[in-house]
Amino acid sequence: MVLTRREISASLLAMGAVAAGGPAGARADGVDGATDPLLLARIYRQMRFAGDDRVFFWWLQGRRYGLIDNVLTPFFDMHVGSIHRCVDQGDGRYQVIGAQVGYYTHLETGALLENWLNPITGANVALAYAPLRANTSNFGPTGPVESASVNGAERRHVLGPVSVVGDSVWLREETYIVVPPSAAVAASGGGVAASRPLRVHDMYTLQSPRAALRDSGLLPRWVPALGQFNDFNSWSPRFQMGDRPGTSLSRCAGRKERRWQDLPEKFRALAAQAHPQWARAPDKILG
Repeated sequence: MVLTRREISASLLAMGAVAAGGPAGARADGVDGATDPLLLARIYRQMRFAGDDRVFFWWLQGRRYGLIDNVLTPFFDMHVGSIHRCVDQGDGRYQVIGAQVGYYTHLETGALLENWLNPITGANVALAYAPLRANTSNFGPTGPVESASVNGAERRHVLGPVSVVGDSVWLREETYIVVPPSAAVAASGGGVAASRPLRVHDMYTLQSPRAALRDSGLLPRWVPALGQFNDFNSWSPRFQMGDRPGTSLSRCAGRKERRWQDLPEKFRALAAQAHPQWARAPDKILG
C-alpha cells in the first residue's frame, strides 16, 4: 500500500496524540488517525508483540462450544499458550518466530482430554497433541505480509480501528480463513472431511494501558496487554461431525507475559504432561 504525503502526516499527528495522552485521531482537520494503516501497524506490534527481540508469551483460557439451531452445548475447556520472538529487518519490516499449542480439558474433572465423548453425536473422538513446531510470520510497515491464498486456503486480515477509552487503548483484530475440505483434515490434525470448506473467523480484542504506549522513542520495547478471543468456525474434521449443520465457537481471555513462569499453573502442568521436553526449555523451539 502506497500512502500519500497527507496520510503519512496524519499518521505522525495521531502518533503524537497517543504519546501525549490524547485520543488517536482527535484532530481539528477531522482526519481519523485511529484507522491510519501506519499507526494501526505500529500500535498492533506494541500490543500484540514486542519492540525488541526478547522472548515473550501469550496465554488464553476459555471454553469451546457447539451451536446447533441456536442451542449452545459446552464441549471442553481450552488452555492455550504461545511463545514468540520478533526479529527486526529494517524499514519497518520484522518477522515473528513463534509456536502455539492448545490443550483441552474435561469440563468437570479438568483432566487432559485424549478421548472426548462428543455430546452431539455420542461418538468417542480421539484428541491428539502434535509436537510443537515453530513458524515464521512476516510483517511490514502497514501490517502482516501474507498471500491471500496459500495451499488453496484463502485468508483475509482486518485490523482496527483503535479506540481510546479513559486510561485504556483497545484494538480489534480479525482473521477470515476459508480452507478446502481436503486441506482442512490435515490442518486440524485428522478426522473426516466434510463436503463443504472449513470457514474460520478469529476475532481478538487487545487492551493496553494508555500510559504504556507513551514513550519518547517510536517503539516501546514492552507494552503489557490483555486479550479477548472468540472464534466462529465450521466444524473441525477432528470432531467427526460430517456434514451436520452447526458452528463451533470459543470464548477465551488471557494476557501477554514476559516469562514462562508467569503463564497459568494449569497450562504449565498440561504442557509438562503433553510436551515435557518443550516445557523444560520453552525457548529452544525458537532456535
